[in-house]
Amino acid sequence: MLRVEPEAVAPLVKGQQLLRVLAVTDLHVDYDENMEWCYRLDNTAFKNDVLIVCGDVSDEMAALETALATLKSKFGHVFYVPGNHELWIRERDRDMGITDSHTKLRIILERCSQLGVHTRPMQLGGLWIVPLLSWHHRSFDKEPDVPGVPPASAWTITDYSACRWPSSVPGGSADGSEQLAAYIDSMNDGPEWDALLASREQCDVISFSHFLPNQALLPEKRYLYYPNLAKAVGSDFLAARVAQLRPDLHMFGHTHFAWDACLGGTRYIQAPLCSPLERRKRLFTVGFGACMEEAEADPVAARWLPQQVYVGLAPPPAAAENEGAAAGSEKQAQLQPGQQQQPARAEWRPQPPQAAAAQQLDGLEAASTEPQASSSNGSNGCGGSGQQPEAQADAAQQQQRRQEEEDGGYDPMPAVARLQLQIEMELAFGWQPLRHGAAVPSLLAHWSMYYEEHPRQPEMVTLAPWVARLYERRLHRRQRAAARVMRSTAGAEEEGSSGEAEGEPTALTSLSESDNESAIGF
Repeated sequence: MLRVEPEAVAPLVKGQQLLRVLAVTDLHVDYDENMEWCYRLDNTAFKNDVLIVCGDVSDEMAALETALATLKSKFGHVFYVPGNHELWIRERDRDMGITDSHTKLRIILERCSQLGVHTRPMQLGGLWIVPLLSWHHRSFDKEPDVPGVPPASAWTITDYSACRWPSSVPGGSADGSEQLAAYIDSMNDGPEWDALLASREQCDVISFSHFLPNQALLPEKRYLYYPNLAKAVGSDFLAARVAQLRPDLHMFGHTHFAWDACLGGTRYIQAPLCSPLERRKRLFTVGFGACMEEAEADPVAARWLPQQVYVGLAPPPAAAENEGAAAGSEKQAQLQPGQQQQPARAEWRPQPPQAAAAQQLDGLEAASTEPQASSSNGSNGCGGSGQQPEAQADAAQQQQRRQEEEDGGYDPMPAVARLQLQIEMELAFGWQPLRHGAAVPSLLAHWSMYYEEHPRQPEMVTLAPWVARLYERRLHRRQRAAARVMRSTAGAEEEGSSGEAEGEPTALTSLSESDNESAIGF
């Protein structure tokens, strides 16, 4: 069993509670099954917990607000950063007067404030939670390209066509520009960032973003169905900010790959919900090996999420009240006017990773102080000649303890000691000690485990067999389509229908381009 040093966890204060931090990304609640996942989360099990949402909840404003309001009603705190999907401009957005992505981002952040969802750094006792806004740019990709693969363009990267940036935003007119990524990153500056850096060494820090701060958090290009995805996943400006912060944990999303890896002293975790089809077809790359048995039982229900990533100590009640006052009062999450409240559907509760050991704590009372001596008559009570002599009080207390021990009702463990024991037990079960808490044991994610055994070799640009087969099938489809067009053209020329044949090459071009790869909507 792991020996826990005294400095492994922070000293406890009377009134403190355990603080759990859970995370999930890429909810995509436009899928009915994924919105149902939000509704099914237990209504009471997470009331003292923190949820981190790393973006891509929905590109539709009403669905986004419903999902965030639902999550806020179930968790003590919800922290969130928008992903790329949230900034797509759809017809519904235009109907609401939202015509560009910059305006939509501002409205989303304002709505989060109204819902009580945090989008700025916040300190909870000895823990900082740090949302980081970011945007991708082409030059983030530093690895060699795979030849013969369609380039990153509006045909293959949906963000290039679905996002609309006004002329006032630097770099907004150029797809994948560094200027746009730098501009979005600058939104993270402010007094919270300064306060965070000033107290960094005294606190645990969990930061999170939608995009990647390191290309090593993505499989090499030869393994991807669309290798040039690497040009639309990350930001060097985000990387610099994470390097300056040096968080203990950094959560991210976007790529729909489960991940758990340590790079440069920071642990990086991605816990994606993604689409129901992805959970069915490639569960082994979107789920975690640590909970794969449960995942395989019902991959669509995704009961392994949200993933707990941290356990520590919540601030004492007085400190929590002071922090809440300093941060401003949080408005309770409410549904839109006219929107029906979803019925309570609490069908499951999270199972702590140390469930077997935690059973040893069952039956312990949450007493925060030692039992006091009871008075059996007036001489030992409040009346008469005043307070009881100290020696008599000690003797009476000892006698009561012995009696309660015999009756099985005396709890020798105050509440603060129980919390200490709980954290030490989790450390003993593989949790990684930090300053004020502990990080989850290894989650056994497929791709990050692969790279623990195999160094990256980006210079190898031969497509993996499963990717090569996909491109072969597409090539054959294009060849068959071209043959059909040529036969149709030849027949039209024989019949003298040259006018109709002139339109066919355009159809062929459209088919060829659209068949290169479905537009990347990560």
